[in-house]
Amino acid sequence: MMRVRGWKVVAGLVVGAMMFAGCTAASDASPPPTPTSTRGSSPEPSPSPTPSEPTVAKPERPAEMDRTDEVGAAAAAEYFLSLYAYVMQTGDFAEWDAMSTELCGFCAKTRASAEELAAMGSRYHGGEIKVDETTVGAFDELFSAYPVRTVVTQSDARTVSGTGQTEAENPGRRGDVLVEVTTRPQGWGVLSVVSEAR
Repeated sequence: MMRVRGWKVVAGLVVGAMMFAGCTAASDASPPPTPTSTRGSSPEPSPSPTPSEPTVAKPERPAEMDRTDEVGAAAAAEYFLSLYAYVMQTGDFAEWDAMSTELCGFCAKTRASAEELAAMGSRYHGGEIKVDETTVGAFDELFSAYPVRTVVTQSDARTVSGTGQTEAENPGRRGDVLVEVTTRPQGWGVLSVVSEAR
């Protein structure tokens, strides 16, 4: 649901590529005990995990994004957040780049993270973002932008190596995300994304 309030733009804040902090590397866990061999016995082979396919479909662009008012701002912010898991899982940056602006540090870091995973032969799984609530603030004349505050739930996420081994995990959580969106001739652009876990 959308509510319009007199929100002010929060500028100059940058978050990391993960929507919420707390990513845990698999190597941080306690190492498994070293297997011991017995003379005359042969060790049992370990099963090779199989990497899974992407778990998220490409989000559909909402028709409300054609509007340049508060409704369009809310739709643009929600759509951009929904692209996060898709971009991380597929490396398809077409829609992401179309909405990212040079001022958006989160946009650039997310793209860099997806590219780094692909270069290493790793895959990102999960991390889908569901927007539970949206509040659009008053249009800011100075930045030509709408501040859109959302309450989101992000599912568990993990990175998996090319052989299917889990490299890092990020537990799902709920939090507040502020997205600043601006109207441009080519459509909505994202100025910043700031998140805070609850």
